[in-house]
Amino acid sequence: MSTLAEPSPETDFTCSGDDAVVLVAANGDRFRVARASLINGSSFFRTMLSLPQSPSPSKAEPTDTDPIIMSEDAEVVAFLCKHMSALALPSLGSLDQVDKLLRAADKFEMPNLLSVIHYLLRHPPEPQRHIHRHVLASRFQWDDMAGEELMASLNSPLDTIEATRCCDSSVNAPFVVPLLALRQARSDVFSSALNAMRTRVTLPFALFSTKPVLSSRTADDRDVAMYNHEAAVVFFWRLRFDFTARPGGAFIIAEEYLSWPEWAKFESTLDQPCVERLKERLRKIVESLPSDLSPSGQASGRER
Repeated sequence: MSTLAEPSPETDFTCSGDDAVVLVAANGDRFRVARASLINGSSFFRTMLSLPQSPSPSKAEPTDTDPIIMSEDAEVVAFLCKHMSALALPSLGSLDQVDKLLRAADKFEMPNLLSVIHYLLRHPPEPQRHIHRHVLASRFQWDDMAGEELMASLNSPLDTIEATRCCDSSVNAPFVVPLLALRQARSDVFSSALNAMRTRVTLPFALFSTKPVLSSRTADDRDVAMYNHEAAVVFFWRLRFDFTARPGGAFIIAEEYLSWPEWAKFESTLDQPCVERLKERLRKIVESLPSDLSPSGQASGRER
């Protein structure tokens, strides 16, 4: 960092009368920020601006009105200034940009900004907001989109912040509550079916129109015994855990669990016919789960 003698057009983040400091990005773009914002938003700038200033015109240290050259690019400096000025932040761009922002936040001792970036990374922007997209499609009776977003939301971890935000709106809440109830219902029925399968193999299949073919009652007994093996207990726990997060069950239909270490350990205790019967039973359980929203979650007419 150093002072810059030549002035140039600048973006102003201050209010009239603010004691300001000008930050200059690596490309020469200038950003005028309230001194108080720098002090409150960054321990680095707080320390820097509290240092005694020399009265000499040729001093090396900047005063409150001396521009400060920064090595960061204009996009990063603008993001820092908006955060310190408590303004709305732009969406995160590429991971390269995120990396620059994280390094700058760490360099200038801005733990709050680190927390903000962490949150933004954990909560991607609009394309991932399946609940809100389902609500909008349902309100306007875009049935294809509503169905797609419903299943996408069921096959994704629940974004509780998004759900809460939608529920806070009296217009959106009637479409969100049934979706949340469906998530819970599918999770509950799935867990019950797993428990029933481990205690009495034939019980869950009363739900199906076509009963799976079992080689013999001896095979049933053997399956029940294997489903209660120590390795099986861990595998079924993982199934319930993941299904609670993603109650759409697409990961079971796609047999993603075959790559789990819990499955590898469990499978080593099984013969191939038992493996195939279990895969079929899991698929049929998922296909039997409730899939319809309650009537209260359906639009009574297109929004105007």
